[in-house]
Amino acid sequence: MRAHKGLLMRYLGSVEHVLEKLARERDPGIAPATSIFLLILLVSVAAFTSPFPLRPGSFLPLLMAIVLSLASRELGAFLRLAGIASFFLAVVSLPLLFITPGTAFWTLRSGPLELSATWDGAFQALAFALRCLNAVCLAVAWTSYVGFNNLIRGLHVIDPTGTIPSMVFLTTRYVPLSIREAQKLIAAREARTLREPRLNTTWLLLASSCGDLFLRTFHRAWKVNLAMKSRCLSGSLTSLTSLKDCFRLGARDVLWALLALAYVLVMTLRVI
Repeated sequence: MRAHKGLLMRYLGSVEHVLEKLARERDPGIAPATSIFLLILLVSVAAFTSPFPLRPGSFLPLLMAIVLSLASRELGAFLRLAGIASFFLAVVSLPLLFITPGTAFWTLRSGPLELSATWDGAFQALAFALRCLNAVCLAVAWTSYVGFNNLIRGLHVIDPTGTIPSMVFLTTRYVPLSIREAQKLIAAREARTLREPRLNTTWLLLASSCGDLFLRTFHRAWKVNLAMKSRCLSGSLTSLTSLKDCFRLGARDVLWALLALAYVLVMTLRVI
């Protein structure tokens, strides 16, 4: 009989599935320097440009993200992560409804206390959520298209010493391992619970699991670091022979640079 998975286990499984999809090796034919600079450009424009007033150009970041996910054949993983991001953004942007001054459309009174939600707050919350969602979707879609390893090689342009690329490389490999460790730990704790789980029992189980997982991460990170370095014959975690490899520009680099320039003009000048 198949065990029923709770909301936390399904969430951890979805995050692990998406990260493993993004960490796959790809060869998009784009130089690492082009990949990292276009990622910064696309995400920055999407994050700092308000989608309001709504127009066809407001949906350009989401359209580009869907096209990139289709090109990388990872539309399912992209939609799953977009759904997770939308849920968290809705929770994070909710306080803007109540802390932004303006005309109230809903008021909660409890004795001397009064909490009002304003139309200006709703506008600010929606604009903030859409800007963050556009940036997250573009970042995920571009990463799935060019691959994590290509972006990590591109980080050598920012940090030629290789410290930041090595840290990012270990993080991308270690996070899925930590998620699987958390799933096993929670499943083991739930298997030892003989009574029907209640709300207080669930919180105690989650708190003890987080504490135990926090203690295990130090030793696990040390072992993962040693295992990764032992498999690298060159002594470097990221395969980059020289810094010149980051700037091997080709026809695809020029094409994507022109598309990114057109995207910036449409988003900043609001011509569409």
